[in-house]
Amino acid sequence: MMLLMRFSPIWYLQKSPVFSVLPEGKLDELGAPISMVDHPARARVLIDDRGESTYYVAGGAAKLVRSGLFGRRIVETILSEGDLFGSVSGMGTANSFVLEAVANLKLCIIPSELITRLVRAHPEFAVVIIQALEDRQRELRRSVESLLFKDLTTRVVEAILWLAREHGDRCEHGWAMDIRISQQDLADLCGATRQSVSSVLGKLERRLLLRRKGHVICIISMTRLAKLRPPTE
Repeated sequence: MMLLMRFSPIWYLQKSPVFSVLPEGKLDELGAPISMVDHPARARVLIDDRGESTYYVAGGAAKLVRSGLFGRRIVETILSEGDLFGSVSGMGTANSFVLEAVANLKLCIIPSELITRLVRAHPEFAVVIIQALEDRQRELRRSVESLLFKDLTTRVVEAILWLAREHGDRCEHGWAMDIRISQQDLADLCGATRQSVSSVLGKLERRLLLRRKGHVICIISMTRLAKLRPPTE
């Protein structure tokens, strides 16, 4: 029984930075119908979001994909453990999107009305959840502006810096940071072909800004890499 409780949806939520601000036992008291689903790596999951659910990534990683003009595939962001997305108020606009699992994906599905009740009862939770949504909205704006107005090298550099900040690990080879991502996933995030992104990565590697080791990009110097962005950034 304890093993079952340990890996229940509420157990995962209580580990998260967002929900950990709630008083101990609060999620258990609510007895809410929080569900959890698992998807294997490379699965494509269509989510028909009617504005009634909030989604929490309890494990794994996925690309959040939408269709743009003329059916163009747009990767908005890469989600990883601890990320929150979807509707919070329960009055969001209905839309659909696809999650493409990069690694085995575990999702908690939370009714938006439950989030609304927690926000009303706990102001400290409201602050954290608003910050999480603002971060997601800011990332969406960054992605769209990058695709519309920036050259490929700038898009690749900004994507790498964002990935390092949000999902990076200390470099096991002694440099600044490691990012585990395939060139195709990076290309999808930048709205480019894998070949063109590989060419940009090669140029950055020759300038001794990063190293490629399989699906790992080792950033040698975050500071030097950041200097490649336009000065207005």
